[in-house]
Amino acid sequence: MARPRAAIEERAAQAVKNIDPGRTLDASHLIGEVSALAGAAGLSVGIDPPRTQRTDQFAYHTVQVTFRRAALGALVNFYEALGKRAPYLALEQCTLAADRANPAQLNATFSIFSVEVDASAHGPDQRGKK
Repeated sequence: MARPRAAIEERAAQAVKNIDPGRTLDASHLIGEVSALAGAAGLSVGIDPPRTQRTDQFAYHTVQVTFRRAALGALVNFYEALGKRAPYLALEQCTLAADRANPAQLNATFSIFSVEVDASAHGPDQRGKK
């Protein structure tokens, strides 16, 4: 039986083969993309600084995104737009609560992640490819 770390690294290597390194997002681009998606949905957003975990082949970036007093329709629009960016950008966790002052509005916190593939791990022909 393979050791857990080795098994995880093997599965990660297989998953990375199906991802175009040129379409992955670094932490800065993750924030920019989330801001653009929120703006397009008509939402004002608060974005915490990104957290990053790295392996030899990729970096996993996570940001916490907060929406205050948002309409349900706008949050659904944001979620649907986010889903169209998968697997390069995806929702990890979502918390919704009715606003105390106006229960018709929602306060939402989303944890969103992106995967950044090290293009050099796929050979020079993949670097910068879009």
